[in-house]
Amino acid sequence: MLAIFPRVCAILFCVTLFSDAAYALHEIDHRFTISGYVRDGAGEAQSGTPVVVKDAAGGTLGKATSGPSGFYSIRLHLHSEDVGRKLEVSTGTRTQEFQVKFDPDNVKDERTVEVHFGAEGVATPVWESPTVLTVSAMAITGGGIYLYTTQRRKRLNRAKQGGKSRKKRKK
Repeated sequence: MLAIFPRVCAILFCVTLFSDAAYALHEIDHRFTISGYVRDGAGEAQSGTPVVVKDAAGGTLGKATSGPSGFYSIRLHLHSEDVGRKLEVSTGTRTQEFQVKFDPDNVKDERTVEVHFGAEGVATPVWESPTVLTVSAMAITGGGIYLYTTQRRKRLNRAKQGGKSRKKRKK
């Protein structure tokens, strides 16, 4: 059981680390990302808030839910012909309209726009960021597993030697 635990942790770490790479569904010249933060009037993050992107006809183009820091990101599949198209981003009670703008000739750079809701956010200390917390938790867990297995190995070796200590005792 313990032998498989480090492997599972390593797999989960890799999935977490590279999950955004798997999320790139379209070629960069067809990808348009809308991202931002959902906050209240005091700048506090609003976690779990649904965010919806609709076109002028009211059709839903994409959905997301804000995370613990209030951040959301929605990737759309847009073409060069969509420049100038009006889109609407809403959180249920608040709506912002914007016009799609990007250089159709630039097929190398990511096409993005930021749409924020609420007051400007309060700065989060680096030690409270999800990445730092995840890496710290994994380091502590890995260290604990290493210490446990090392101590267990030593106990098993002592048991094989008949319970005698490695050091010779002075008489």
